[in-house]
Amino acid sequence: MVNCKKCFKFYNRVVVEGCTFCHKYQFQENILCDLLRAEKDENQLERHSFKRNLSVVGEDKNFYEYIHNDNEEIKLSDRQKWLKAYALQQWKFDPDKIFTNLNFHLCLLIKEREQLLTRVKEDLDKISSIFVDTGDSFDGKVSFLSAGKDHVHLHIKLSPDYAPDEIVGKIARFSEVSIKKEFPGLLECNEELFEKTYFIETIG
Repeated sequence: MVNCKKCFKFYNRVVVEGCTFCHKYQFQENILCDLLRAEKDENQLERHSFKRNLSVVGEDKNFYEYIHNDNEEIKLSDRQKWLKAYALQQWKFDPDKIFTNLNFHLCLLIKEREQLLTRVKEDLDKISSIFVDTGDSFDGKVSFLSAGKDHVHLHIKLSPDYAPDEIVGKIARFSEVSIKKEFPGLLECNEELFEKTYFIETIG
């Protein structure tokens, strides 16, 4: 897997073949390579998705408040402290004015990038319905976007009551059990369908 860092896809914008989503949105194949490589190298496994980052730019250095973010201290200016206090005040006194609609794009990778989905390409409607049903486990909505030979793209809508990594775990476990049941010859009973590493991004 180390040699993958030197392959053509690592240095060039290569789009996965056979996936309509990848072609439409130029989803690069080296992302999938990185996911698989990170899964094999446990010492370098990092969580890059949904990191809450706050950058303070162009402020003077006076009257800052410290807050903790990913084990780092970040300073807030007077204006930022006021906006923070105002937001908390509005939430406290009139929570009905707070509406949340979190949307994510999730890409799950098949174990070892095996091209298992080519065996069920005629049954993508069944695969789609399986992923849609996973939303019932967390009161959210999952939409099936597209499938390549070794990965699937999903759209997730959820409330802030759940962490994205928790939701991904639920989706992977639920869909894996259902897919094994629907397609018993696809893989061995004890085999996992998806890699533990995944790609997720907020889309609104």
